Amino acid sequence: MTNVTLTSLRTSLNNETSARVAYEDSKNSANTIGAQLYKHFSIAPDTKETRFSNDILKGARDMGVQSFDFINSHVRENQRMNIKAFEKVSAHLRSVAAGRFVAVDKTAQKYCVAILRDLIANQGEYEKGEMIMTSQRVQAMYSIAARSDALASYDKIASMLGMQASTASTQASSSMRALDALRVIDFHAGIREGDAKGVGYVTNVNWAHPLIALARDLFDIPAP
Repeated sequence: MTNVTLTSLRTSLNNETSARVAYEDSKNSANTIGAQLYKHFSIAPDTKETRFSNDILKGARDMGVQSFDFINSHVRENQRMNIKAFEKVSAHLRSVAAGRFVAVDKTAQKYCVAILRDLIANQGEYEKGEMIMTSQRVQAMYSIAARSDALASYDKIASMLGMQASTASTQASSSMRALDALRVIDFHAGIREGDAKGVGYVTNVNWAHPLIALARDLFDIPAP
């Protein structure tokens, strides 16, 4: 593993954000993606530098993040990582620094939290090998999480109960990518020939990850 410092992470975040904004501007000078990136990663528009505290960057390092190059990762030709995933990445970074989920009832976190619940509640199944994320599976995991005692008290969580499979897949895609970027899981998008229709598949879970620990506390599910 390379020597990751808070300074190298800060520099990486600044550089990767600037590169992504330049890329989006080259496609459409009127786009709003730059403003969203600045907001999610607390970038000062004048200096183009993040205002993230060292605690947040330390949390990123503790998660195993070595750089922020995922900001410019290619999903497919002429398409880079979904901007919606970055809102989730930001919320998770802030959560690890705070020692609690900071937006558990908002889009920035509730779908990822539901996925984390599925991971820890079914650890034995995940440890047997790759898990296919079909549309039906992610739809069910959201519904189950919304019914749990840990989340049921939040009014905004109810939106996960009866969502359509297409919405579940869309949210799972950006959520899985966010969790992959922060090294919780190894997520592979797309469905191979012979697989059921769905989102993708998970081949590895970092059970020692700080977000896994927060989810265990939230849902009161101890490690096996």
